[in-house]
Amino acid sequence: MNERESLAVESHSIDFVPLDERYGTPLRLFTIWISIQLSIVCATLNAMIYLLVPWSAINLADYYVVRKGEYVIAEFFRREGRYGAFQWRTIAVYVFGIAVQVPFMSLLFFKGMIAQAIGADLAWLPGLAVPAVLYVIVARRSRHHV
Repeated sequence: MNERESLAVESHSIDFVPLDERYGTPLRLFTIWISIQLSIVCATLNAMIYLLVPWSAINLADYYVVRKGEYVIAEFFRREGRYGAFQWRTIAVYVFGIAVQVPFMSLLFFKGMIAQAIGADLAWLPGLAVPAVLYVIVARRSRHHV
């Protein structure tokens, strides 16, 4: 095999590759396969973190700061109850909490400006702090926070 052939990506196209020219062992192919699978799993877990951190921040702020640990469980199941059906302001805070993480995100297909500059994914910091503070402000102005 000359130098030109050794640098070629695939010299046989779709033709049969002779057995003595094959180099993929099951272990070698498995390591390639598992690395792809693990990168997909890691990307999925990162995306879940970006969605769960603002949600957790809102829940923690609601429990500890706004309601101080006092819930009326029966009211959760009533649309006209104390907590209402949908709190659109809270949903807006949640969406904003996701958006504020974007510059800090680091995914396989996307790197935020700040994540790229510092070389780390710190999206959980603004994703935790910003929605918690905003939710406390919004909840105290709302009629459903009592």
